Amino acid sequence: EDRFYAILPHSKYKDKINQVAHWNITTLLSVKLKLFEIMDTKDKLTLLFSNGERDNYASNSLPTFAAPKIKCLFDLSDELSHRSVNFDLNNKSTISIHHRAHESQLDYYLQLTPKKYSVSSKPHYKDTLGYTLLQQEILCSHFQLDEHSLEIDIVRIDLNESSGNCYSIYLTGSFLENIWMLPLSDTSILDCTWNDYHNDDTVTVFNIY
Repeated sequence: EDRFYAILPHSKYKDKINQVAHWNITTLLSVKLKLFEIMDTKDKLTLLFSNGERDNYASNSLPTFAAPKIKCLFDLSDELSHRSVNFDLNNKSTISIHHRAHESQLDYYLQLTPKKYSVSSKPHYKDTLGYTLLQQEILCSHFQLDEHSLEIDIVRIDLNESSGNCYSIYLTGSFLENIWMLPLSDTSILDCTWNDYHNDDTVTVFNIY
């Protein structure tokens, strides 16, 4: 809570200062969840893509989009100002935080809507298959799903639509259930072959837990 009192007066969110006492901020996780609630679209994307850097995948606990540590908060102002940015920055629903009740607690998730995304080709390589089975186990255990029927995909979402972009996040999860997580660090997914999909009608939304 003290962090908000110290930082907000010097930020674009200084009008929120009178609300801090009602936010019930007690942990670092609650700080990050609140940031995803109050920030604008550009800042939310900056936090997500900084959080999604591969070296930061340190835990399989949910929510994975609010990792305990951020190695580096990127300055993505140039990338987000580029005309090929992969998100509609004028639409608040491009990235938004939600929650749902699950076993007497709340599961928080981000809804992310890119203009374009890429899906790893199947069958997966041996190393990648072992990795997806681990992710499948985590998701099935938490959401009480059938491991034998849940099909796991790997998705790459670039910050910019242009090729060669170095800022990307990787998701593992299910299109059918629409449950996704930022994966544990595993370099095998970088060697995947990718199929690109355009989301011009924004019908595909990723729920990231």
